[in-house]
Amino acid sequence: TVFDRYVQLCMDCGISKQISCYSMVPWDMSFRYYDEKLAREVDLKTTTSSAEYKELWTAFLKDFAAHLQQKGWFDKTCIAMDERGLANMLDAYRVVQEAVPGMKMALAGNYHAELVDKLHDYCIAFGQDFSAEELAARQKQGRVSTTYTCCSNTHPNLFSNSLPAEAAFLPLYCIANHFEGYLHWSWMNWDDKSLTDSRYRLFAPGDTYLVYPGPQSSVRYERFIEGVALAEKVRLLRQEYASAAPALLEQLNRLLQRCEPEEYPEGETAATLVNAIRREVNAD
Repeated sequence: TVFDRYVQLCMDCGISKQISCYSMVPWDMSFRYYDEKLAREVDLKTTTSSAEYKELWTAFLKDFAAHLQQKGWFDKTCIAMDERGLANMLDAYRVVQEAVPGMKMALAGNYHAELVDKLHDYCIAFGQDFSAEELAARQKQGRVSTTYTCCSNTHPNLFSNSLPAEAAFLPLYCIANHFEGYLHWSWMNWDDKSLTDSRYRLFAPGDTYLVYPGPQSSVRYERFIEGVALAEKVRLLRQEYASAAPALLEQLNRLLQRCEPEEYPEGETAATLVNAIRREVNAD
């Protein structure tokens, strides 16, 4: 019931493209469920390779899939994981596919060649890449291929002490490398002092939110919007130039290639790259 209410709330707000369902591989690998024989809740501490893990999740997944089919949500739902290792992902994949063949799965984490043909939504860490062949195959199958930054990326990033141009650079990095989007893990995860101190525990400052209570925007969020608009212009110009102006397409792609390395090319910064691309896409 709670799941249905939350999904419907999101859909009513226009967030309707994909439902990502987490908790199949949590950090502590502990699962609480109601034991009918004991008439109380119990905690199962286990591993993804154990028989009890498979038994527990098989029962749930079958019922969950039937419920999703009834609601008309099955095709847009992914069983999702966050920064989990290859062995855990392969174990979970086997359990899911044996329980509900064809059920979609998602991961935001490191690139693994073994997962490229298995995950519907695969978001790999910044600086990692799919091969051109892998991207083409995933696009042909209607799969989603994106990238993300996290605390381990000192730059570019969306921290409150990041250079503002880095926020505009990230969407351009995505379009330059043929990703379909960018992921930031937290939108408005505020604590009780978010307006005066953007640090939180061991997270980098500002990593837990992009907008402030109020709600109020931020410089980094506004620059990110700028980057999204520039990336959309690049996408449209690539389409237009492909048939009408191949020389201009080559010129644009050469410029975008400067966004490909994990580190900026020598003598470049996020600001110089963003400014160069802005001039190119806005030229007469």
